[in-house]
Amino acid sequence: MSDDRKKLLDGLGDKEKAAVIACEEFYQKEEGKDWHISGLNEKEETMNGFKLSLMLCKGDQCTMQDFEATAKGDGKYEAKLAEDDDAPF
Repeated sequence: MSDDRKKLLDGLGDKEKAAVIACEEFYQKEEGKDWHISGLNEKEETMNGFKLSLMLCKGDQCTMQDFEATAKGDGKYEAKLAEDDDAPF
């Protein structure tokens, strides 16, 4: 685990951490396992979970992506990329 990723996750509460990890895992499934979270730009708690704007990096290449993480009821979250009109920021 990179130092940036560890610092980011260590600074979050359990719900936020689970939502961020769900977003990272979703993006890795879509774009490849080399992508890892390196920053949290914005976070908004919603009725069903979170809207998150995350920085993800793969080597020297980074991208900012907006996600929706919906609570599944078992302490885990289901993530997807936010639609342009649903983007929180």
